[in-house]
Amino acid sequence: MRLFFSLTFDNATKRDLATYQELLCAHGYNGRNTRQDNLHLTLAFIGECTDEHQQKLIDILHQLHSGCDTLRIDRLGSFRQKRSHLIWLGFGNNRALMRVQRELNSALKSQNFPSESKNYTPHITLLRHAIGHASLKEIHIKPRNIHVHSIALMESVYRENKLVYHVVDEIVQ
Repeated sequence: MRLFFSLTFDNATKRDLATYQELLCAHGYNGRNTRQDNLHLTLAFIGECTDEHQQKLIDILHQLHSGCDTLRIDRLGSFRQKRSHLIWLGFGNNRALMRVQRELNSALKSQNFPSESKNYTPHITLLRHAIGHASLKEIHIKPRNIHVHSIALMESVYRENKLVYHVVDEIVQ
């Protein structure tokens, strides 16, 4: 099973987040939208795990002291992929989010789980394999707050040829 930790959102928030995908389309961007049900913010990617590892990860989740109940969306950004870009929603300085991520990363290291060594860039992926000619800086994003539903351990599975993110366990914020 492929596991990762994330912040999750309720359905109303996911619908709101999907409007940013429509905005990208209106500005001429094409690509593969993240399915609305899969919109999340990854805190730590773990990868393939055994049942024993899964239980350790659940224990780590329930030992977290930090929380994050609100995020402030304030920009679009992108990561370079092979021949295209991944476009994401980014957040203003959020101490609570960064505290959760650091605490989680530290707990994972202490249990000998892999942790990402590169700088953490919190984001919600909107569009993969994005191709478009408009500059993201030209697309106005009005800063706004969104509610976080939970901190969750998630499983990534394919069902009926679709990638589905399933909540294994969560702490509702």
